[in-house]
Amino acid sequence: LFYLPPCADSTDCKDFKKGGQERTREVQQQILELGESRQWQCILEVFQDPQRVDSYNVAIDCVGKNKQWAVALQFLADMQQAEESPDVVSYNSAINCLPKGHWSKALDLLADMQDIELHPDIITYNSAIKACEKAARWDLALHLFEDLQDLELHPTTVTFCSAILACQKAWSAALQLLEVEIEMTGMMPCARNFNAAIAACAEGEQWEQALQLFERLQSTSGADVVTYTCAIQACGRSQRWMEALQLYAEMLESEVQPNQILCTVAVTACGSSEWSQALQLFADMSCMELQLNTNAHDAILGVCGKHERWEDALFIFQHMIQSTISPTAASFSTAMQACEKGKAWKSALELMAQMKLAMKPSASSYIALLAACSAAPKHLLSLQLLSEMQSAGFELREAIYNAATRQAGTDWAGALNIFSDLMQLKMPPDVVAYNFAMSYCTKNRRHFQTLQLFAAMQDQAVLPDVVSYNQAIQACGNFKMGQDALQLLSEMKLIGLHPNLVSYNWVITACSNADDWPKALQLLHEMQLAGLQPSGTTDRLLQRIQVDFRETSPVPEEAPKKI
Repeated sequence: LFYLPPCADSTDCKDFKKGGQERTREVQQQILELGESRQWQCILEVFQDPQRVDSYNVAIDCVGKNKQWAVALQFLADMQQAEESPDVVSYNSAINCLPKGHWSKALDLLADMQDIELHPDIITYNSAIKACEKAARWDLALHLFEDLQDLELHPTTVTFCSAILACQKAWSAALQLLEVEIEMTGMMPCARNFNAAIAACAEGEQWEQALQLFERLQSTSGADVVTYTCAIQACGRSQRWMEALQLYAEMLESEVQPNQILCTVAVTACGSSEWSQALQLFADMSCMELQLNTNAHDAILGVCGKHERWEDALFIFQHMIQSTISPTAASFSTAMQACEKGKAWKSALELMAQMKLAMKPSASSYIALLAACSAAPKHLLSLQLLSEMQSAGFELREAIYNAATRQAGTDWAGALNIFSDLMQLKMPPDVVAYNFAMSYCTKNRRHFQTLQLFAAMQDQAVLPDVVSYNQAIQACGNFKMGQDALQLLSEMKLIGLHPNLVSYNWVITACSNADDWPKALQLLHEMQLAGLQPSGTTDRLLQRIQVDFRETSPVPEEAPKKI
């Protein structure tokens, strides 16, 4: 894991080993120089001789800053076996260099410190909270924030910033942290912390809270381009395109200069509801000195696709091709998705031809093309595209199901094309394929075909799941085949499947349609014993059973309740 290529200059490495404690500063300087030149093997060779703790600390910090976190952890492990144990600085540097997704390792190192009776300082907690922030573990970040307060450590601006950034999925917690910072410091937080809180409100679609924070920051230190970006994004995610446009206009009147990210966010915010405003905004931005990048173009392409403006999407895409902006795979896919909305499958094929000249098509681009080609008169076209995907090594099943969904529409017979597609591609139909076809037959009241498919999947040794049984039970209910529905329910239990609320509702429906009301009431009781709470559908079924029972049975009205 920690193998590193041999150093080109081994003579220097031998010279570095000659020093002792009296050369600690020289060794540390040499470590820094080796780190700048990325000669990690030389740094390791320096430590073949015992070194002081502070030399190890310099090395851990050096390799950590150069994203060599595995080497940093190896140094820390070496220190634990040396005569001089690691100190707080050692652990702080090791935690700080951990990459995204290694929050558990950060917490392990924090626990190790406590095990050897090292007292973590505020830098330790800042680094641990930052590790949780990278993994969006806001719950752990808040727990660490509470721990450091219990230890009477004083949070810094960095502490609050990391904790607020960790709370992007918990906007209320982010706002509380901002207020705690004001209360503890007696000062307004910095713009970065305000921006992080506004971003959390945007993530939670709390546009009013975001604008309140924006106004507070604007009235004190002033909003920067990040502030405007986060506030506009908050408005866009809450479908408040007019407020987003107003913020953009205010920014243009101020001294704040827009950047590529802000332009992309503004176009997306307006396009969520008003495609015409988004197109106008995009046109205005194109006239500015700021050159719009690929992300901004992808955003407006997505707006055109969402609002079925496929011709505008093609015009913008061709403008990208003719300019110095190189479209990405996402650009091609987004343009093809716009073609799907307009049933412009020929234009989508032309886009794929252009893509093949520029780059290797991605799986998402093929799926977008398949969706666009669902409007083509010949099903063989989709099959040809699926064969291309298979030759390119892409996973086909999801693409086949997506294509079949669009091709079928409301045509239950068209849904059965999924089986011919799978067979021609030498892929045996699985339970998902059968469920897909049965669902279309059921939606179109082709209940006999649903039962045929259910029998066929068992003949082909495809094990049905809960969804399969529910489709078959529903078909039995519509045919008033109460006993058959009960038999299917028993089969589910025998093969280890757990009937859900939908299963019981359809069996009760089947029994009710077959006038077997006592059995229907018994199933209701059985469902409750299984821990399934009746739904609105169940309640309506029960009312229907009670009405039918009273109309056809000579017994008193209280009889159904006793049963």
